[in-house]
Amino acid sequence: MIQPQTAIAAYLARRAVAAERVQLPDGPNPELVVVIPAMAEWPGLLDTLRDLEDAVSPETGHRVLVLVAVNHPKGAASDVQENNRRTLESLADPVKLGLRHLRLGVIDAASVPAIPEKEGVGTARKLGMDLALRLLWEGNRLWGGIVCLDADTRVPPSYVEQWLSFFGGERRWGAVCDAWHLADAGDRARDAVTAYECRLRCHDLGLRLAGSPYGYPAIGSAMACSAVAYAAAGGMNRRSAGEDYYFLQALAKTGWVEKVPELRVFPAGRISDRVPFGTGRSIQQALSDARERPTAYHPEIYQMLRQVLSASEALKTESAEAFMRRLEQTDEPAGIFFARAGFPEIWPRIAATHREPAARSRAFHEWFDAFRTLKFIHFLRDSGRPMVPPEEAGKSILEIICPDDPADKPLIDRLRQACRIVNPGPWGLRAPG
Repeated sequence: MIQPQTAIAAYLARRAVAAERVQLPDGPNPELVVVIPAMAEWPGLLDTLRDLEDAVSPETGHRVLVLVAVNHPKGAASDVQENNRRTLESLADPVKLGLRHLRLGVIDAASVPAIPEKEGVGTARKLGMDLALRLLWEGNRLWGGIVCLDADTRVPPSYVEQWLSFFGGERRWGAVCDAWHLADAGDRARDAVTAYECRLRCHDLGLRLAGSPYGYPAIGSAMACSAVAYAAAGGMNRRSAGEDYYFLQALAKTGWVEKVPELRVFPAGRISDRVPFGTGRSIQQALSDARERPTAYHPEIYQMLRQVLSASEALKTESAEAFMRRLEQTDEPAGIFFARAGFPEIWPRIAATHREPAARSRAFHEWFDAFRTLKFIHFLRDSGRPMVPPEEAGKSILEIICPDDPADKPLIDRLRQACRIVNPGPWGLRAPG
C-alpha cells in the first residue's frame, strides 16, 4: 500500500533534481502544474501559451501553474542557443505577451546548460516535473496533477478545466488524453502526418485487440499523473527520446493509467531531427524519400500477441514448461522468443515468490512489460510478418475490432473514433482507486 507522504518525501530526498535558475510567480501553491520543455521553440511556444491563457479564467488561474523549462544540452548549435536566449527574454514579462491570467514559471536550463550532451527532453521534463512535485508537496496537494505538454502542441479552451476536474475528484494515478496531429501545409506533409498517426492508432487498437495492459497511447504532450504516482513511479527518466514511453510504462506497473474522456490536444506534425524516432523524424524521412512513408505493424502480430497473453493465464497455476508447450502449439516464433529471453529459467524463481494466482498474473506482466512486448512485436516482424501500409493495417484491424463500423469516413477518423469507443482504458497492473 502506497503511503503518499512517505513516497513523495523519499523521492524528493533521494531522486529529485533541483533546477538552479527558476522564476516563479507570486501566489499560492498550485493544485495543477503543466510542464512544457522548450528548446528553440520561439515564437511558436507563444501560440501554446496563449491557448493556455484562453483556457484559464480569473476563477481558475490561481489554481494552475505553467512551468516552461527552457533548455538545451551542452554543445548545442548557436542558433538553438540564440533562440533560447530570446525565449527567456520574452518570458520575463508575461503581461507584455498578453498572458494576464496565466501563472507562468520559467526554468532557465539554457543560460548555463544544465543538461548533459547526450541527454535531452527527458531531463528537461524531469527538471519541470521534479519542481512541480515539490510545489504540490509544499501545498499539501499530494494527489494534485502534473501534466505534460509540448511547446508545439495546441490545446482547446476546456483544457485546464478538464484536467482540474479530473484530478480534483477521486484519487488518480496516471492519465492520457487523445492527441490528434496537425499537419503542415502541403499534400505530401499532410499525407505523411496522417500515415504516421494511422500507424499510432493501429498500434493502440492492436494492443487492445491483444488484451495488453499497456495499450494506452504513449505521447509526451498527452500524459499526466498525480504527485503521488510521480514519486512512486520513480519520476521522469533522462532519455533523449522515448521518455514518454518509459514513464507511462512505470505508471502502468505501479498503478493504472486512465484516459480523460473528450479531451484532446493537437501536436504539430512538423519536420524534426532532434530525436532518432517519433513524429518529426518520421515526417522528415517521408518527405525526403517517398519510400520512407510511415508503415504499420502487420495485424497478424497482434493476433499472435493475443494468443501469448491468453496462454499466460495458465501460469497462475501451471509451470513454465506447460506455458512453453502451449506457445509451441500456437506459433513457433513466439516459443523461440520466450526461450531466447530465458523465460523457462526465470519464471520458476518468479513463481516461487508469488504464490497467489493474481500475484503471478501481475508478475508475468511486470516481466512481459511494454518494452518487452515491443521487442516481441519486432521479433515477429523480423520473422516473416513485415510492416504494411497503415491503410491496410487499419482496415484489417477495424474489421476485427469494429466489424459494424461503416466505411463512410476517412480512415484516420474511423481509427480515432474506434480508439475512443473500444479502447477507453484503464490500463495497468493495479485496479483504479
